[in-house]
Amino acid sequence: MTRLWLRMRWAVFFLGIAALWLLPVAAEPDGFPIWVGGEYSDLLVSHWPNAHWLRRSLTEWGQIPLWNPQILSGAPFASDPLSGLSYPPTWLAAWFPGGLGFTLVFWFHLAWAGLGAARLARAGGVGWAGAALAGIAYCGTPKLIGHIGLGHLGLVCSAAWTPWVLLATRRAFESPADVPRAGRHWAALAGAALGATFLADPRWAAPTGLLVLIMSGYILSQKSARPPGWVRAAAGQGLVLGLTAAGTAAALALPLLTEIPLTTRAALAGADRFALSLSPERLMGLLVPDLGGWPEALAFVGLGPLFLALAALLTRSRGAWFWAGVALGGWVLALGAHTPLYSLLARMPGFDLLRVPARFLLASSLAIAILAGNGLDALVNAWGGDREKALRLGLVAAGAACLILGLAGAVVAGDNVPGFWLTALVGLMAASLGMLTLTRWRSAAFWSTAWLVLVVAELLWVDTSLLEVRSAPEALGERTSLIHRLAAELEPGQRLFSPSYSLPQQAAASAGLELADGVNPLQLAAYVQAMRPAVGIEDTGYSVTLPPFVAGDPSIDWNPSIDPGRLGYFAVGLVVSEFPLSGSGLEELPRQDGVWVYRNLQARPRAWVQDSEEITSEWRSVDEWEWAPNQIRVTAEGPGVLVFSEVVFPRWRATIDAESAPLLTVAGVLRGVHIGAGTHSVELTFHPWPVYLGAALTLATVLALAFVKGRA
Repeated sequence: MTRLWLRMRWAVFFLGIAALWLLPVAAEPDGFPIWVGGEYSDLLVSHWPNAHWLRRSLTEWGQIPLWNPQILSGAPFASDPLSGLSYPPTWLAAWFPGGLGFTLVFWFHLAWAGLGAARLARAGGVGWAGAALAGIAYCGTPKLIGHIGLGHLGLVCSAAWTPWVLLATRRAFESPADVPRAGRHWAALAGAALGATFLADPRWAAPTGLLVLIMSGYILSQKSARPPGWVRAAAGQGLVLGLTAAGTAAALALPLLTEIPLTTRAALAGADRFALSLSPERLMGLLVPDLGGWPEALAFVGLGPLFLALAALLTRSRGAWFWAGVALGGWVLALGAHTPLYSLLARMPGFDLLRVPARFLLASSLAIAILAGNGLDALVNAWGGDREKALRLGLVAAGAACLILGLAGAVVAGDNVPGFWLTALVGLMAASLGMLTLTRWRSAAFWSTAWLVLVVAELLWVDTSLLEVRSAPEALGERTSLIHRLAAELEPGQRLFSPSYSLPQQAAASAGLELADGVNPLQLAAYVQAMRPAVGIEDTGYSVTLPPFVAGDPSIDWNPSIDPGRLGYFAVGLVVSEFPLSGSGLEELPRQDGVWVYRNLQARPRAWVQDSEEITSEWRSVDEWEWAPNQIRVTAEGPGVLVFSEVVFPRWRATIDAESAPLLTVAGVLRGVHIGAGTHSVELTFHPWPVYLGAALTLATVLALAFVKGRA
């Protein structure tokens, strides 16, 4: 009972700490946290529309959606990591108004991250105060908070699992070889946590898996007593970890593995992988925070944690050099194209699909947090000798360096004067506090509390500079009058297209409008190929947007060449743009809210019958059609080829009058089926066996773990 109460107190403590980092959102809990310098957020562009689609599908059709019609003329939903379908905690967001559900998800995961880092520090022999500081430093690291502002829901959730993965890995490989059951138990938990990391965001699972390999190798190399059978025991634990991770992740991994070869992500080139590398000068951000700066380039982890990490190294705390190596490795890998190390890593499976090397800074943040916990222990327990002398010298030198850097930078800096003042002030305070701690004229608890207050205060200073809140009406109600007008003018089943992102995805989703353009990291290559001649898109390499906005600002006229006939194949009835367009077959309508509106006179319906498989052959409309998330029903008069304005994707099946029929690929991207003379009832259903099998494997793995845990 005492142990349970202690765990509850720690959970409440970190829920309170996590609430501090989200203070800017407290004014409007149902609003959306957003980076102060950003106009867009993945939370609004992708996660809210997906949550809205999930709720709508469940309430209107009573189906879990496996297909998403909202953007890009339709794409798989279950295999899209941004859908959150395979990660149950994100389902919470679908049932709360505005952004409240997302705020709760962020809050819980920040607390989970802090609690995990604290437990990981404790497993390394750190005291309670040091563990608390490690948890605070990790869950409040500015980079993690900054990614909340960018709306990177999956990344934040995934990073929250990392310390738990490493904690279970540590306990698995530290277990005695003659007690294999205990080792396998912890290995299974490590695998389950790694699988959860993948379900939350597959992109962060690869770096976490790399950390697992490094930690397990380090622990095995440190074992002094190696009884017979230790190699077999370690191999068994590694196998259990890998199998459990694969089983837990299967719900997303299986469908994703079958989809990626069909997407533009599979053709990610070297330049695309290194495009978001951290520049070497940005490493100065370790000491000087960029208040309100772009989160992808934030390197600051707090001067308090850095001073304590230095204390851990100078006193040779247990495991200090291991975590220092992890921190250094994260900084080097974050440099991406500026170092050959990342080039080698990028050739490995899994890592070859990553494109933001700077995110390896999150691994460095965790390492510094654990080092800081060790350093606090070292400071409050230092008892003279050469190590204390080295510690005093190191604190003075580091404090002087921060003071000089901060004061000099504040004089010559441009727009980051507050950041340099913070460096000077906190650097001086940290050095002074360290020296006072070594005097021991007050209790260890007093100095530990002082360090906790300092770290919370400086992180709060930086974190609150990164976030602001956008109210739900403001975020979801962009261009409401335009949206209502377009909804009234569209024919049933028709889509919209904008070459300038004039219809925000969240606003379109809220009104139930479907887009032929869109923002998503996974785009079907066949669809992108078909849209290039339809819109006049040049092949500029990988892009998360369609069309790609090379200049960065979608409202800049990039001289699109609209082909209304080709756009019409995707049932695009209206085109809206921030700049004027031209094209035979586009009828200009009255402008609305400064936006040009055009009717596509060559738009086709959602399904039609044509004389042959050639897309240019004569065509006629179908009698009636009915659409649901995973099913399409059409009544059509033959003979001819029934064409659906739906993107080709494996596992769609066709029946004609309840008899199975082969699906055709029309124009390289559309679905079609031959029908004979007379009236026919044609049905397309989506049966993605990788989704079903993956979900079954994940469920079986979770149930097996629960059963084993219950019997332990």
